[in-house]
Amino acid sequence: MVRRVSVKHADEEVHDGLCGICPAGCWVRARLRDGRLTEVDALPDHPLGMICTNGRHSPEIVHDPQRLRQPLRRLGNKGNYDFEPISWQEAYDVIVDKLEAMLAPMPACLGSRNRWPWT
Repeated sequence: MVRRVSVKHADEEVHDGLCGICPAGCWVRARLRDGRLTEVDALPDHPLGMICTNGRHSPEIVHDPQRLRQPLRRLGNKGNYDFEPISWQEAYDVIVDKLEAMLAPMPACLGSRNRWPWT
């Protein structure tokens, strides 16, 4: 939902919604300028009336230049921090294959042994 409130700049958009930075899902008011998240505050008329530190710093988190932007696959042993970029489709296929391998030995009553319905 887009709601116009007292905006600081004419080209600023204000959106009310749920924060997705952590699992808490606080109600927030987000400000965007030129399509870029600039500020996140607690929704003033919500009973909780607060957000966590991660929520408050979410513009920095979202726009961090070191943020991962594509899936990575580990090369070698765990702990050596050597990764290679892979496509989203390849990452999806790896996840589906691993889930299917986990479900294969289960009785049908505990889980589907067929291909996932969304593939």
